[in-house]
Amino acid sequence: MTALFPLVWPEWETPARALYAWSSGHAPLFLGSTLVLAVTAEEALWRGVVARFLIERWGRTAGIVAAAAIYALAHLAAFNRLLLMAAFACGIFWGWLCVATDDLVVPVVSHLVWDLALFFAFPVVQ
Repeated sequence: MTALFPLVWPEWETPARALYAWSSGHAPLFLGSTLVLAVTAEEALWRGVVARFLIERWGRTAGIVAAAAIYALAHLAAFNRLLLMAAFACGIFWGWLCVATDDLVVPVVSHLVWDLALFFAFPVVQ
């Protein structure tokens, strides 16, 4: 799939490398515990509070999309377009998971598996 990225966005590797830079120079225990805490907190806030609030008021689809948009905008401070796009797409998926299962555990596990796979098991840039 990443072979298609240069066709659509020739400079995609620059923001991808910036995302991977956060982990350099840190011990695996620090990275692992930070990921677990960050992912759990993000899911509790964005799906457990924000998405549920918006879904109750605007309905399932509009609530999930609005919550995902707000979640993506919360990543704006990173100044990384790739992160914004990924946060929006993943926010929709994790919002749907939360609604489909009526539980935060599934989106937390999915988010954690995504981050671990993307950053450690199958990085898209070296």
